[in-house]
Amino acid sequence: MEAYKSLDGGKTWKRMGLEATRHIGRIVIHPKNPDVVYVAALGRLWGANPDRGVYKTSDGGKTWSQVLKINDDTGVSDVAMDPQSPDTLYAASYERRRTPFGFNGGGPDSAITRPQTAAQPGKN
Repeated sequence: MEAYKSLDGGKTWKRMGLEATRHIGRIVIHPKNPDVVYVAALGRLWGANPDRGVYKTSDGGKTWSQVLKINDDTGVSDVAMDPQSPDTLYAASYERRRTPFGFNGGGPDSAITRPQTAAQPGKN
């Protein structure tokens, strides 16, 4: 999966990257600045994936930075923005690994986390 963006109510869509994240759990947009977007990335089901975590863009999706990475087996299934303080996020991480002979889900790195995403002068 990758991120897409529409500026015309869904009539047309533009690719915005994050192809390697494989599965995206949620996308949240800053209520006062639509160029600031956060993406919860689960990663691929089969095997480790270094692209799991939370990603942020401050330029409408032209560039992305990984603001939360736990490890290659732990992805983020959901991200929520505090409505009173939109620079405060909460992320739900889920450690998982599927193999041909089983599934390991809910490992010790599964948690609710508060990523460090505070606005920095000139960066947000």
